[in-house]
Amino acid sequence: MKKLLLFALFFIPFSIQASINLVYIPVDGGNFKENLSLGKNASVFEDKNRTITIDSLLLFPDNYQFKNTNSDNLNIGFTSSNYWLKINLKSSSDFPEYFFLETAKPVTNLAELYFPDKQGNYWMKVSGDDRNFDKKDVLHRSTLFSLPLYPNNEATIYIKLFTDGEVLSLPLKLWKPEGLRLKDYHEQYIFGFFYGVLFFVVLIFMFFYFALKENSFLYYVLFVISVGLLQFSLDGYTMQFITPYSPWLGHRLVPLTACLSLIFVLLHAKVYLDTKHNLPVFNKIFNGFILVALIIASVSFTRGFLYTMIFPVINVIVLFSNLTVIAAVVLALKKKVKVNLFYLTAFVFLMLGAITFISGNVNLIENNHYIENALKFGSGIQVIFLSFAMAGRYRSLQMEKENAQAATLEKLEEMNKLKDSVNIELEKQVKERTFEINQQKEEIENKNKDITDSINYAKRIQKAILPEESKLKAYFADSFILFKPKDIVSGDFYWFNSCNHLDQQKFIVAAADCTGHGVPGAFLSMIGNSFLNQIVNEKNISVPSEILEHLRKGIIYALKQKGEQGENKDGMDIALISIDTKKMILNFSGAQNPLYLIRNNLVEQIKGDKFPIGVYPGSELNAFTNNEIGLQKGDLVYIFTDGYADQFGGPKGKKFKYKQLQELLLSMQDKAMEEQKELLDNTFEMYRGELNQVDDILIIGIRI
Repeated sequence: MKKLLLFALFFIPFSIQASINLVYIPVDGGNFKENLSLGKNASVFEDKNRTITIDSLLLFPDNYQFKNTNSDNLNIGFTSSNYWLKINLKSSSDFPEYFFLETAKPVTNLAELYFPDKQGNYWMKVSGDDRNFDKKDVLHRSTLFSLPLYPNNEATIYIKLFTDGEVLSLPLKLWKPEGLRLKDYHEQYIFGFFYGVLFFVVLIFMFFYFALKENSFLYYVLFVISVGLLQFSLDGYTMQFITPYSPWLGHRLVPLTACLSLIFVLLHAKVYLDTKHNLPVFNKIFNGFILVALIIASVSFTRGFLYTMIFPVINVIVLFSNLTVIAAVVLALKKKVKVNLFYLTAFVFLMLGAITFISGNVNLIENNHYIENALKFGSGIQVIFLSFAMAGRYRSLQMEKENAQAATLEKLEEMNKLKDSVNIELEKQVKERTFEINQQKEEIENKNKDITDSINYAKRIQKAILPEESKLKAYFADSFILFKPKDIVSGDFYWFNSCNHLDQQKFIVAAADCTGHGVPGAFLSMIGNSFLNQIVNEKNISVPSEILEHLRKGIIYALKQKGEQGENKDGMDIALISIDTKKMILNFSGAQNPLYLIRNNLVEQIKGDKFPIGVYPGSELNAFTNNEIGLQKGDLVYIFTDGYADQFGGPKGKKFKYKQLQELLLSMQDKAMEEQKELLDNTFEMYRGELNQVDDILIIGIRI
């Protein structure tokens, strides 16, 4: 092999595509100008099991019956067998000559050339798309070998070819370097024009898509890109420029781009013909073809038998899908659906190209250069006519858009005229209505003033009913009441009084929260205040649980509650304590609301019962619990309603909550009670910020 590398210095590597057979012919560089076809004189042998080697051919030549090809363009068809070609060459020249041997078209997996030296020893060269591009014998998109011929010498060469299911086409030719260079030069113009047209179409119609946002343009662009990549792969350029170091991926791009071309052209047809509404049966058929194409595309990434079968299947699917599109266009024209005739012409040309190409693949017609490129010609002409059709669609959409804009402008003018007349009438009505509203506003303001005056008077009454804070301070000098109604009057109220019955010296304090706030809550607070006066002052009841029991009976009686469905759920939550300062004993009972006791830097919570003062449908009248607590000097006692803890505010607009209230009370336990009141008020206002107060606020604090 090293000896043959010297011959490579006499020429520059070129790229060629072809396929190979067996030949017996005298070769002399002076006998032909550019190339010499070897096909008719070559002989071929099929190795179905792919087990034959060059050694077995040379040692046992009689065991293998080679058959004459008798064709300059031998086409084996779809196959996964090894094929051996045998060619007898005789050089009549007095000087060494150097040629390029074109064996198979670009998408051929493996090509091995075996040729003898002067001593009859066979050397091997390897090419094909199963190798990295830089490992091919000749760095060209086609399957080529450099072939030296010695002067006045006879030689028999062998060529082994393999393709994994693709068509094996063998345009066997012997090229002079100058002829090959000239062939490449001409093909560059043809391919440059073909791919240049595709590139130009992609740019133009991508612009149309972005301008109109119409999916038919997008699918058309993707179809053209897929067709371009398919032809790029069939011409061998994918292996050369895109996947030179990934032969496996390069092979899969052929069936993959073929499937993508089919998918996008069918999607384009679905949108262009609006098959969903105009041709529902064809819409389902197109969806079936798309599904099959997706399955084939996924199978293209496998190996073995399934992979070898996808090539003939793709050819059949492409043929039938194009026939279906043509049938759909014809039916659409019969239904008077607006279809550009260029669209039908495009698919007719593609169909002619596909039929010719597939007929050559399956040997229905003799294969040659024009037959092998029939699909390229057909798809190229299809792209041109589809471009005309899509340009017509663009003009049509633009005209529809302009007509719609004109109609819209006309409609706007009519609407403006109507608007002017309506505005005149509205102005008249507005003036009349404004006069009426001003009169109503004046009446409402007068009524509102009357109502506000009445509520302010109710506030004075409520304030007069509530006990004086000085009375609390007479018993507990270090104490406070923080009372902040949400409205003018409050649904929260506080009550306290002493009870000296039967030598008892107790002071009773209550913090209550009536249902609702404002005027409704204030009415209920007055009822509660009146009942507490009766229970403690007149009936001399001082046990908190008994006080709450009598209070509940009074509320139920006053509100006529029976616990039936549909009646009101009015009532109150309350925390009530009785303090015996001589015995240093505190009794507590609560309806929903708790008691906080701070001692030794700890907050102890004594919970109230989980039912209110009143009766609700489905609730039971359980007895209230009395909690007796021994007091120590310096103990801090707090009773309150839920308004403070339920206030929204802070950076996240969340509730203040009871845990934060406990932490606040604990942090200021050493301060005087009046100072605590001020801190509680300031903290509340800072936390609330710009938000509205959500409920009445009531906190009572006592230091023992």
